[in-house]
Amino acid sequence: MDNFAIWIDRERASLFCFRSLDLIHRHYVPDQREKGNEFYLKISNDLLNVGEILILGPGVAKHHFQTYLVEQRPDLARKIVGCCSVNLLGKPLLPSETVSVKPSEDKPEKWSQRPLC
Repeated sequence: MDNFAIWIDRERASLFCFRSLDLIHRHYVPDQREKGNEFYLKISNDLLNVGEILILGPGVAKHHFQTYLVEQRPDLARKIVGCCSVNLLGKPLLPSETVSVKPSEDKPEKWSQRPLC
C-alpha cells in the first residue's frame, strides 16, 4: 500500500506518493473549464493502492477536497488520516519527478501512529 500527501489550494495541487524508497510527485493545475469537482476527480483518479492519505494546504480547498472524497469517494475518504493547514508561500514544491530517498535506520512509523497537526 502507498501513502499519499496532497497539497492543494484553489490554483493547483501536488500529489506525493510514498512508495517504498521512492517519492513520486505529480502536479495538477486546473484548466479554464475545470471547476471544483472536476478538478478533484482528476486528483482522486490517481489515488491508487492507497494506504493512508494526508491532505495539506493553506486555505479551504483542502476541506473542499476532503468533503468531495467523503461524498463521492467514501472508499478513499476512509483512508484520510489528517487534513492540516500548511502554507507554501507561493512556491511550487518540486518539479514532477521520482526521486530516491535514503531509508532511515529506524523502522518508520505509520502516519496514523504519529500525532497530526
